[in-house]
Amino acid sequence: MIDVILVVNAGSSSLKFEVFAVRPDGALSRQVRGRVDGIGTHPRLVAYDPKGVALIDEHRPAGEVSDLNAFAPPEK
Repeated sequence: MIDVILVVNAGSSSLKFEVFAVRPDGALSRQVRGRVDGIGTHPRLVAYDPKGVALIDEHRPAGEVSDLNAFAPPEK
């Protein structure tokens, strides 16, 4: 099993994230970084691999992601 660390920074209209793998020596290795911008207006998801190559760059329809709660799982 690989240990990973997820770092999330939520702002008023954006959400930034990075995922790091923890190497056996304890060093961190970035696996992916990205962001969702335009929350509440014109959302865009973009994510990059460790070399900076875009893995996804997707615009969503206006209003589809109205706020950060849109990412939350439904309540049971």
